[in-house]
Amino acid sequence: MPKKEDPKMMMDMMSCEHEGDKAHKNCCGDGMCCMDGMGCGAGCGCGPASMESMHGERCKHSGKMLLALCASLFFLMSAIWVGMQVFGNPWYKNIRAEFTAAPYNRTITVDGMGKISAKPDLARVSLSVVSTGATVKAVTEDGNKKMTAVINQMKSLGIKSEDIQSTGYYLNPEYDYNNPVVYDEKVGATVSKTPKIIGYSLTQSVDVKVRDLTKTEDVIDKGTAVGANQVGSLSFDLDDASTVKNQAREIAFQKAREKAEMMAKAAGVRLGNVVTFSEGSGGYPVPYANFAVKAMDAGMAESRAPSIEAGTQELNISVSVTYEIE
Repeated sequence: MPKKEDPKMMMDMMSCEHEGDKAHKNCCGDGMCCMDGMGCGAGCGCGPASMESMHGERCKHSGKMLLALCASLFFLMSAIWVGMQVFGNPWYKNIRAEFTAAPYNRTITVDGMGKISAKPDLARVSLSVVSTGATVKAVTEDGNKKMTAVINQMKSLGIKSEDIQSTGYYLNPEYDYNNPVVYDEKVGATVSKTPKIIGYSLTQSVDVKVRDLTKTEDVIDKGTAVGANQVGSLSFDLDDASTVKNQAREIAFQKAREKAEMMAKAAGVRLGNVVTFSEGSGGYPVPYANFAVKAMDAGMAESRAPSIEAGTQELNISVSVTYEIE
């Protein structure tokens, strides 16, 4: 009697034969796995235990691949970071700058003022020549002639060309506003005629720097003698105020420190490092000479040079300092 074949075994064998080319991979396709160490012809085993074992092996393999990928990315980013520190700007510098600019919770801010009195070593005199005439040509010729004489006189007093600067040139028409009011038939009302130009005026000005203050009076006297008929201003200044400013600045910071120490002592705390500070220049008043041309005789037009004193001027520097409280 012929031997009966097991239907399940037959299906397994058919599957194995159908996927025979995969027998060396221990897989018979569609979830059927050959038993380890056996060919497909010996039968296939596709039970739950085989499937779980296969899934575990695949998970282990995927985990190793993910770990290797993460390690590669880590080493790549590390290499980029090292390259930036060596060849580029370190990223921590920006962060440090942000921290430095952040406000402190425990600080004290004080102000200090430094004042220095100094004697001016430079005078500024503004001389002008005002000319009038019936035509533009007449006033320009007269004005230019007088201004040239003023400049030459300044140079004869030892004033250098670079210390003589033209600061104004104003040519204006002169009008006759005494025009009669007439009746205009077109508009049916009385109207004034347009003012008529009757001449011109020219004002030329120069700024003269007098470095020898003993010559200030001569500059005004000699300048007006040759044609300058207007003195616009007279002021005194420091030619180089940097030294005086530095002295005032030192005093200002010293006073700010003393004030901060007194406040800290009263509050029972100690001063730390300087967090920030700023400076403001209070400037200094520019003294203007208050002089008058005194006539030698009431009946004479001739006058003598004015008496001018430069005096002293005060330069102020203010500072604001913020200290950290320890």
